Amino acid sequence: MSNGDAEAHLPDTIELSLAEVRDVLKALDDAEAIAVAGTALHRNARHAIRLITHKLWPDLGHLLDEDEE
Repeated sequence: MSNGDAEAHLPDTIELSLAEVRDVLKALDDAEAIAVAGTALHRNARHAIRLITHKLWPDLGHLLDEDEE
């Protein structure tokens, strides 16, 4: 992914420990829970949750997609 005109060079990939992933998902779950349904914040939180879940647990990610239907 290109960094464009970013002041700092960002790595192409990152690694997170399971504890770090847990913290990120908890924060996203909290954001989704307090966001008003249908708002950009709610959609963004749900998208981020699905993205991370698909990467870590593909089978679970597909179940989340089924919930959207």
